[in-house]
Amino acid sequence: MENFTVRPMNRENALIVQSWRYEGPYAVYNWTEDSKAALCEMLNQHSPYYSVHDEQEEIVGFFCFGTSAQPWISKSASLKDCDGIIDIGLGMRPNLIGRGYGLSFASTGVSFAQTSFSIETLRLFVRSFNTRARHVYAQAGFMPIKIFLLSNIEHPDKFLEMRWHL
Repeated sequence: MENFTVRPMNRENALIVQSWRYEGPYAVYNWTEDSKAALCEMLNQHSPYYSVHDEQEEIVGFFCFGTSAQPWISKSASLKDCDGIIDIGLGMRPNLIGRGYGLSFASTGVSFAQTSFSIETLRLFVRSFNTRARHVYAQAGFMPIKIFLLSNIEHPDKFLEMRWHL
Protein backbone atom coordinates (compact mmCIF):
# COMPACT_ATOMS: atom_id res chain seq x y z
CA MET A 1 0.00 0.00 0.00
CA GLU A 2 2.09 2.88 -1.29
CA ASN A 3 -0.29 4.77 -3.57
CA PHE A 4 -2.78 6.89 -1.69
CA THR A 5 -5.59 9.03 -3.07
CA VAL A 6 -6.59 12.13 -1.11
CA ARG A 7 -10.14 13.51 -1.34
CA PRO A 8 -12.11 16.21 0.46
CA MET A 9 -13.79 14.73 3.51
CA ASN A 10 -17.46 13.89 3.09
CA ARG A 11 -20.07 12.95 5.68
CA GLU A 12 -19.86 9.20 5.04
CA ASN A 13 -16.08 9.07 5.44
CA ALA A 14 -16.15 11.38 8.47
CA LEU A 15 -18.51 8.97 10.23
CA ILE A 16 -16.21 6.06 9.37
CA VAL A 17 -13.21 7.88 10.85
CA GLN A 18 -15.18 8.77 13.98
CA SER A 19 -16.02 5.08 14.48
CA TRP A 20 -12.38 3.98 14.62
CA ARG A 21 -11.17 2.77 18.03
CA TYR A 22 -7.54 2.79 19.11
CA GLU A 23 -6.34 0.66 22.03
CA GLY A 24 -4.06 1.19 25.00
CA PRO A 25 -2.45 4.61 25.33
CA TYR A 26 -3.56 5.41 21.76
CA ALA A 27 -7.20 5.47 22.94
CA VAL A 28 -6.70 9.21 23.51
CA TYR A 29 -7.11 9.50 19.71
CA ASN A 30 -10.65 8.05 19.79
CA TRP A 31 -13.39 10.49 18.87
CA THR A 32 -15.29 11.13 22.10
CA GLU A 33 -16.62 14.60 21.43
CA ASP A 34 -20.19 15.43 20.57
CA SER A 35 -20.48 13.63 17.24
CA LYS A 36 -22.51 16.42 15.64
CA ALA A 37 -19.91 19.07 16.55
CA ALA A 38 -17.06 16.78 15.46
CA LEU A 39 -18.83 16.10 12.17
CA CYS A 40 -19.25 19.84 11.57
CA GLU A 41 -15.53 20.36 12.23
CA MET A 42 -14.57 17.59 9.83
CA LEU A 43 -16.68 19.12 7.06
CA ASN A 44 -15.58 22.75 7.61
CA GLN A 45 -13.60 23.82 4.54
CA HIS A 46 -11.97 26.78 6.34
CA SER A 47 -9.81 24.24 8.19
CA PRO A 48 -10.26 21.22 5.94
CA TYR A 49 -10.16 17.48 6.49
CA TYR A 50 -9.36 15.03 3.71
CA SER A 51 -9.96 11.30 3.54
CA VAL A 52 -7.09 9.12 2.35
CA HIS A 53 -7.81 5.98 0.31
CA ASP A 54 -5.78 2.97 -0.81
CA GLU A 55 -5.72 1.33 -4.25
CA GLN A 56 -8.96 -0.54 -3.43
CA GLU A 57 -10.69 2.77 -2.57
CA GLU A 58 -10.87 1.84 1.13
CA ILE A 59 -10.42 4.70 3.57
CA VAL A 60 -7.10 4.23 5.35
CA GLY A 61 -6.73 7.56 7.10
CA PHE A 62 -7.25 11.28 7.09
CA PHE A 63 -5.33 14.53 6.95
CA CYS A 64 -6.51 17.80 8.43
CA PHE A 65 -5.02 21.24 7.97
CA GLY A 66 -5.19 24.53 9.83
CA THR A 67 -6.77 25.04 13.20
CA SER A 68 -8.44 21.60 13.10
CA ALA A 69 -4.93 20.09 13.37
CA GLN A 70 -4.14 21.93 16.60
CA PRO A 71 -4.56 20.07 19.91
CA TRP A 72 -6.35 23.04 21.47
CA ILE A 73 -9.74 24.44 20.50
CA SER A 74 -9.60 27.54 18.31
CA LYS A 75 -12.30 30.19 18.27
CA SER A 76 -12.47 30.29 14.49
CA ALA A 77 -11.40 27.94 11.73
CA SER A 78 -8.55 29.00 9.46
CA LEU A 79 -5.94 27.36 7.27
CA LYS A 80 -2.82 29.43 8.01
CA ASP A 81 -1.61 31.22 11.12
CA CYS A 82 -0.39 34.83 11.10
CA ASP A 83 3.11 33.68 10.05
CA GLY A 84 1.78 31.67 7.09
CA ILE A 85 2.43 28.32 8.79
CA ILE A 86 -0.05 25.53 8.11
CA ASP A 87 -0.71 22.92 10.77
CA ILE A 88 -1.20 19.32 9.65
CA GLY A 89 -2.87 16.49 11.49
CA LEU A 90 -2.73 12.86 10.41
CA GLY A 91 -4.67 9.81 11.44
CA MET A 92 -4.39 6.26 10.18
CA ARG A 93 -6.94 3.46 10.53
CA PRO A 94 -6.12 1.57 13.75
CA ASN A 95 -5.50 -1.83 12.14
CA LEU A 96 -2.85 -0.30 9.85
CA ILE A 97 -0.73 1.26 12.58
CA GLY A 98 2.64 -0.37 13.16
CA ARG A 99 2.64 -2.17 9.80
CA GLY A 100 5.19 -0.01 7.98
CA TYR A 101 2.85 2.36 6.14
CA GLY A 102 3.54 5.43 8.27
CA LEU A 103 6.32 7.03 6.23
CA SER A 104 4.53 6.78 2.89
CA PHE A 105 1.32 8.00 4.55
CA ALA A 106 3.01 11.01 6.20
CA SER A 107 4.95 11.80 3.01
CA THR A 108 1.67 11.77 1.07
CA GLY A 109 0.31 14.36 3.50
CA VAL A 110 3.36 16.60 3.00
CA SER A 111 3.19 16.25 -0.80
CA PHE A 112 -0.54 16.96 -0.78
CA ALA A 113 0.00 20.11 1.31
CA GLN A 114 2.76 21.28 -1.04
CA THR A 115 0.60 20.94 -4.14
CA SER A 116 -2.68 22.11 -2.59
CA PHE A 117 -1.55 25.07 -0.51
CA SER A 118 1.19 27.59 -1.04
CA ILE A 119 3.43 26.57 1.87
CA GLU A 120 6.93 26.98 3.12
CA THR A 121 6.39 25.48 6.58
CA LEU A 122 4.17 22.73 7.94
CA ARG A 123 3.76 22.27 11.68
CA LEU A 124 2.37 19.35 13.61
CA PHE A 125 1.80 18.50 17.25
CA VAL A 126 2.27 14.94 18.45
CA ARG A 127 1.76 13.58 21.93
CA SER A 128 5.21 13.11 23.42
CA PHE A 129 4.55 9.45 24.38
CA ASN A 130 3.86 8.52 20.74
CA THR A 131 7.40 7.52 19.80
CA ARG A 132 6.25 5.60 16.71
CA ALA A 133 4.64 8.70 15.20
CA ARG A 134 7.54 10.92 16.24
CA HIS A 135 9.96 8.58 14.46
CA VAL A 136 7.85 8.53 11.28
CA TYR A 137 7.51 12.32 11.25
CA ALA A 138 11.27 12.71 11.65
CA GLN A 139 11.79 10.31 8.73
CA ALA A 140 9.38 12.46 6.69
CA GLY A 141 11.53 15.53 7.35
CA PHE A 142 9.86 17.11 10.40
CA MET A 143 12.27 18.60 12.93
CA PRO A 144 11.50 18.74 16.68
CA ILE A 145 11.00 22.28 17.99
CA LYS A 146 9.76 22.14 21.59
CA ILE A 147 7.73 20.13 24.08
CA PHE A 148 4.90 21.78 25.98
CA LEU A 149 2.18 20.71 28.40
CA LEU A 150 -1.40 21.23 27.33
CA SER A 151 -3.69 20.79 30.32
CA ASN A 152 -6.97 22.40 29.27
CA ILE A 153 -8.08 19.54 27.00
CA GLU A 154 -9.94 16.28 27.64
CA HIS A 155 -6.72 14.25 27.87
CA PRO A 156 -3.98 16.58 29.24
CA ASP A 157 -0.56 15.65 27.93
CA LYS A 158 2.83 16.82 26.76
CA PHE A 159 3.03 17.58 23.06
CA LEU A 160 6.03 17.84 20.79
CA GLU A 161 5.86 20.57 18.15
CA MET A 162 7.58 19.52 14.92
CA ARG A 163 8.10 21.53 11.73
CA TRP A 164 8.82 20.71 8.12
CA HIS A 165 10.39 23.40 5.90
CA LEU A 166 10.41 23.56 2.11
